[in-house]
Amino acid sequence: MPSTIECACNHLTLFASNWIVPPNKINFDTVFDNIEEKLLDNIHVLVTITVILIIYAILVVVLRRFDNADKEKWRVIPLADNGPHDRFTYLVTVFTGTTSRAGTKSNVFFKLSGEYENTEVRKLEGNTKKNLSRGSVNNYLLATTRWLGPLIYLRVWHDNTGKGNDASWHLDRIVIKDLKTNKLYLFLCHQWLAVEKGDGRLHRVLPVAGKEDMTSFDYLFSSTVRDGFADDHVWFSLLSRPVRSNFTRVQRLSVCLALLFATMIANAMWYRADEAIEGVQMVHLGPFVFTPQQVFISMASSMVVLPVSLTIVMLFRKARPRHNIVCENDVDNGGRPIDARCTSSASRSDCIPMLDGMLTKDIDDKPTSKNAYTSILKLAVVKEEGAVGPKSDKRRLDGSEVQTLRPVIGLSVVIALVFKSRPSSEEQHLIMEENEQLAHHGGAWKNPEHRQKDICEDFDEAQLEHLRKKREKEIRMWALLREVIIHLIYVIAVFTLTYENRDPASYRTNEALKNKFVVGSLDEIKTLTDYWTWTREILVPKLYADTWYNDDILTWREKQYLQGLTYFRVGPPRLRQARVRLGDCRLPDEVDNIHSCYPFYELTTYLHDDHSISWTAKNGNETTSDDPWTYQSSIESKSFPYWGQISLYGGGGYIKVLGSDAKEARSSLDDLEQNGWIDRATRAVINEFTLFNPCTNLFSVVNLIIEIPPSGGLMITEDIHTMRLYYYSGNRALFRFLLEALVLGIVIYFLVLTTKDFLNSGRKYLNDAWNFLEVGNIVLAFTCCIVNIIHCVMTRSTLKDFKTNNHDFPSFQKLVYWDDLLNTLFGGLAFFVMMKLLKIMRCSKKVTEFVSTLSLSKKSIVGFMAMFTIIFFSFVHFFYLMCGRSLKNYSSLTDTAGTLISMMLKRFSYGELVDVDRVLGPVFFFLYVLVIGFIGTQILVAVLSLDYSTVKKGTLTSDQHELVDFFIDQFKKTFNMDGSGR
Repeated sequence: MPSTIECACNHLTLFASNWIVPPNKINFDTVFDNIEEKLLDNIHVLVTITVILIIYAILVVVLRRFDNADKEKWRVIPLADNGPHDRFTYLVTVFTGTTSRAGTKSNVFFKLSGEYENTEVRKLEGNTKKNLSRGSVNNYLLATTRWLGPLIYLRVWHDNTGKGNDASWHLDRIVIKDLKTNKLYLFLCHQWLAVEKGDGRLHRVLPVAGKEDMTSFDYLFSSTVRDGFADDHVWFSLLSRPVRSNFTRVQRLSVCLALLFATMIANAMWYRADEAIEGVQMVHLGPFVFTPQQVFISMASSMVVLPVSLTIVMLFRKARPRHNIVCENDVDNGGRPIDARCTSSASRSDCIPMLDGMLTKDIDDKPTSKNAYTSILKLAVVKEEGAVGPKSDKRRLDGSEVQTLRPVIGLSVVIALVFKSRPSSEEQHLIMEENEQLAHHGGAWKNPEHRQKDICEDFDEAQLEHLRKKREKEIRMWALLREVIIHLIYVIAVFTLTYENRDPASYRTNEALKNKFVVGSLDEIKTLTDYWTWTREILVPKLYADTWYNDDILTWREKQYLQGLTYFRVGPPRLRQARVRLGDCRLPDEVDNIHSCYPFYELTTYLHDDHSISWTAKNGNETTSDDPWTYQSSIESKSFPYWGQISLYGGGGYIKVLGSDAKEARSSLDDLEQNGWIDRATRAVINEFTLFNPCTNLFSVVNLIIEIPPSGGLMITEDIHTMRLYYYSGNRALFRFLLEALVLGIVIYFLVLTTKDFLNSGRKYLNDAWNFLEVGNIVLAFTCCIVNIIHCVMTRSTLKDFKTNNHDFPSFQKLVYWDDLLNTLFGGLAFFVMMKLLKIMRCSKKVTEFVSTLSLSKKSIVGFMAMFTIIFFSFVHFFYLMCGRSLKNYSSLTDTAGTLISMMLKRFSYGELVDVDRVLGPVFFFLYVLVIGFIGTQILVAVLSLDYSTVKKGTLTSDQHELVDFFIDQFKKTFNMDGSGR
C-alpha cells in the first residue's frame, strides 16, 4: 500500500491549486532583538501609529464633551405650566425634523385629547430652556388634573414669533407615554408648520398612529435608515449617536481604533504572502480579475478583524450605564401620584414601595430579560445601600426575602447579561435631575393665561396671508443680501485673480526689450544688407554677453545672460524662414518677357520642399534637424502660425539655430549670408528667442519679424509677449491657490442654484435675459479653470523639456497662445461679473428704469441700428476708395471703419482728407459729421427719451422696490432707528 497520494490531474485548476495561503511567520524569540534598529527601519509605521494615537486622544476629549452634552439633551424637563393640583403625568418626547432649518424659536402650544378628558392649551416649554433645534429630541413632563384616558389625537401649533428662519418648524413626530398605564402613543407629522413652506399652515391635528401607520413602508424605511446610520454604523454614529444610547461616542471611537489596528495587523499577516505561490489561476468575472488566493486572504482577514470588533461592540452595548439613584414618579392604586422622589438626602427606604411593585410585577408577568435585569439592578442597589429599616411598611423586602430570591437573582443576572436585547428608542432610560419635583414646581404658582383658554387658537386666513407675505419678503430680502455679499466676494476674488495674471512689470519689460533690440536699430533696416549687418553687430552682441562693462571676463554661467546680466537666455535663439514657390503668378498674355514670378504667401503657394545649399535641388535623402535648407513642419519646429502685417505665416519653415555662444552664432550667420539663405522667394524671416528675468519672475517670448512683400522693401514687426509661468512659487503661491479654490467654490454654488432654478422653472427659465448672463458666467468660469490647468501642464512639460536638453531651441509659442487664451477668458469673465452687478442692483429704481427702457425700446433700437449700419458702411466704402492709396488709416476696409468710428469720437485729421482731394474730402467729411454725428445721435436720443418717459410714468412696475423699502424698515427696527424708542 502506498503511503502517499499524488494528484496528477490537469483540470479543475482551482481545486488542484494551493489556494489556502498561510500567514507570515513571526519568530517571537528574535522579534524584540535590536528593537531600536527595527523601529528606525520602519519609522513610517511608527510615525503612522503615533499620529493615529494622537488623533485618537484629541477626538476622545472632543467626543467626551459631546457625550456629556447628550446627557443634558435627554434630561426630562417638566412643563412650566404644570400646576400643583395636576396629579397625572405624561412623558412627551418631541422629535424635530432633520431637514435644513427645521428648528424653531417660536412659542409652541399643544392640546392633547383622550377618550375621557382634554387638556387645556399647554405651552411646550419648561423652566429650563431647551431649543427645538434641527434633529433634536426633547423630553417634557406633562401633568394634568384628570386622567385623559386612552389618547385619541393631538393638536399642535406655534405663534410664528421666531426671527427669520427660526419662525418655521418641521415636526417629525411626537411620542407620549402615559406614566399611569406605561402605554406609548405615537403621533406622526412629517410636515412643516410654517407660512412659507408646505401648505402654509401653522396648525396640525395629529391622530394617534395605528398599526398601519407604524408598519407603512415610508415610516419603516425612514426610521430604519435613520436609526441604522445613527446607531448601528460605527463610523457615522460618531457624529449622530442617539443621545439615549448606552454606547457612548468615546466607546464607538475606541471600536473604530480597534477595527483600524486589527485591519493593519491582518494586512501585515498576509503581506505579499501569495507572491511565492506558483501556477496561480486568474478568475475573470466580468470586469473583475482576481485569484483564489486573494479570495482566501480577504476571507481570512475578515475572520481576524470581525470577531475582535464585534466582541468589543457587544461588551460596550451590554455594559450597565452608571446612573444616580433616582426614582420615577408613580401612581398608587387610587390614581394619586407619589410626589416625593428619592434623593441623596432622602431615606432609601422611601424607594422600596416602588421597587417592590416593579419586582412583583416582573415575577408574576414572566418578565423579559430587560425587565428582569432592571429589577435586579434596583434590588442590588437597595441591598447595597442597606435600605431595609424598621420604618418600612409591610410591602418592603426583608433579609429573608432577599435570601430566598438570591438563586433566582443569580440566574437572572447570567441570562440578562447574555441575552439582553437593546432597548427601543422610545424606551431608553431617562435621566432625571436630582432634587427636582417633576410633577409641579414649588413656591407660588399662578395659572398661565394660555391654560385658561378652552379652545385651540389658530390664525385666520387674512392673518396667515399677512404673515406669509411678510415672511416671503424676509426670505427674499435675506436671499438678495446673501447674493450681494457672495457676489461682491466673487467680484473681488475674480478681479484679484485676473490681475494676478497681468504683472505690472510686464509693460516695463516689453519697453526695455523694445528699446534694446528695435528702437534705433531694427526699425532702421531698409535692405537685406542692413538686416545681416544688424544681426551680426546688434542682435548677437546683445544676446550673447562675453565681458562685463569694464571688460572683465564673465563666467560660463554669467554668459547665459544677455548683455547687462538682467535677462537669462532660455536656450539658443533661432531664425525661421517662410518661403513661396517660383512661377505661381498669373500673368497676362501680353506680358511674355517675364520668366519668373514669386507670389504672396498663402496656403497654396508656400514652399515646403527640402533643398541643398543655396536652394539647389536635393541629392539624396539624408537630412539633419539643424539643416537650414530642410523644411520642418509646425510639429517638428513646435511653432504656431503667426499673423504678420501682410499674411498669415504657417508654423513650419526653414530653421537655423544660432548656437550657445557668440562665436557659433556669427559663424552660422556668415554661412547663411554667403549661401544666399534669404532671396526673392523669402516672404518672412522670424527671429525667435526666449528670455527670463529672475528678478520679476517673468518670461519674455520675443519674435522680431522681417516681412518681404512682393511689392518690394522690408516691413518690420516686433512681437514681445511677457508672461508669468511660475504662478505657484514664492510667498504668493498659497494666496493664489486659496483664491482659486474660493472662486471655484463660489462658481459651484452658483451652478447648484442655477440648476435648481432651471429644474423648477423649466423652459420659462430661458425667457429671462439675466439667466443667460448667469449661465455665461458659470461657463466662462469653468472654462477658465480648465484652461488654467492645461496652461500649468503645458508649462511643466515645456520647462522639463528645456532642462532635459538645454542646447536645443525651446519653443514657448504654445504657452503664449494658452496664456493669451487664459487672459482673454479672464477678461470675458470679468466682463460678465461686472454685468451681473446690474442684475443684483435691479432693486434700485434707476437701474430698473435703465433696463426697462432698453427692454421697451429694443425694437426701435434694432430698426435704428439697421439704418445706421447702411449709412455708416456707405461712408466707409467711399472713404476707402478715395483715400486707400494715399493714407495708411484708410488702406483697408477695417482700417477705414476704425478711422470713421474714431471720427465720431472727435478724433480725426482733417488736413489729410484735404490733401487727398481738395473738393470731395471736405464735402464728405462735413456730410459724415452731419448725418452720423448729429442727425443719427439725435434720432437715437429721441427714441430712448420717448421710452424712458413711458417708464417714468409707471407703466412698468416692479416689486423689487418694495423689497428695498422693507429692508430699510427692518434695518431701522433692528437698530431702533424707527422712533419706537425700544
